[in-house]
Amino acid sequence: MQWYLFDQRELFLASDEMDLIAYSQATNKPWRNIKPVSIPTLTHKQMRKLLEQLLLRLQQGWSIREALQQLTDASSSRERLCLLGLEYYLRQGHPLFTSLSKICHGELASFFALLPNFSSSQSYLIALESVMAQLDKQSSLRNQLLQAAWYPMFIMISSVLIKFALTNLGMATATFVDNIIMLGIILFCGLFLLLTLSGWLPRWLNQTHQSFSLANIFALTTTQLKCGTPLHAALLNLTTLPKPATQQIELWEANLNLHNGKDLTEALPKSWFDAIGWSYIEDIRATGDSIKAFHYTHEYHQEKVACILRRVKRVAPIIGMMIAALTVANALVSIYGPLLEMNQFA
Repeated sequence: MQWYLFDQRELFLASDEMDLIAYSQATNKPWRNIKPVSIPTLTHKQMRKLLEQLLLRLQQGWSIREALQQLTDASSSRERLCLLGLEYYLRQGHPLFTSLSKICHGELASFFALLPNFSSSQSYLIALESVMAQLDKQSSLRNQLLQAAWYPMFIMISSVLIKFALTNLGMATATFVDNIIMLGIILFCGLFLLLTLSGWLPRWLNQTHQSFSLANIFALTTTQLKCGTPLHAALLNLTTLPKPATQQIELWEANLNLHNGKDLTEALPKSWFDAIGWSYIEDIRATGDSIKAFHYTHEYHQEKVACILRRVKRVAPIIGMMIAALTVANALVSIYGPLLEMNQFA
């Protein structure tokens, strides 16, 4: 399938030239105004800006198509192609979030795909706010990881440079093992920065660590419940997202239990909740308020994530200083070791 741009104002997805010819004849668009293009991948920052502008216009009472048309006219060429692609899918009859999932990639596409297609504008507003909150959380996690690692990496690389300078000046010696260790420190720091800045490390934490994954599960479940999705359907949607194997099994078991008519206290894993959250689950039969239980549990796991990050920020500088101290101490020993041996035999 290939995207084609007509008169800089419209995109069309064609499987072959016959589709393109038929569309050109049906719309009376001359061939000279048609050119093949590819839709670029927007960064999380660009996608958040686009969604924020879309949300603002929807809050002002604009329709989705009117808001997209206005954004398309005012956007840059890169964002313009994405918006034109989004308009194409809407013209084909796809709902908003299904269309967004088709022009995004990776985790963001999976997130859009699990959101239901709503009938009310209020539900769209709630869902868009949730998407923006998820993007903000990803950005915040990346920034916190960088803040935690910046100082330790700085002192580790500084110690390696000191060792390297002393060795090249002939004041210290470096064995093969020393060189391997110094190279390993530099490669580790560079790889950490690359994986964090690219967003891979935050995504990996969200998909593998229990607290990070549960915080996402309850955030997405709360969003779907607020938009009117039944609980069993919301949990079923979440099975498509990557997560630790244990949680994937527990999620499927919860879906099967709910499908078989079991009560929430029997269907949901108790290990996902603290005492207060579980008491809210037990009260759902009487109150009918499932949003309160899942929102509280999301906040609970989000606080656990914040606690983990605070510990990392406290421990990372200590580890960095220990590695830097050992590197510098090794250089000092190689300088003063021979002198001490000469004094011993003098």
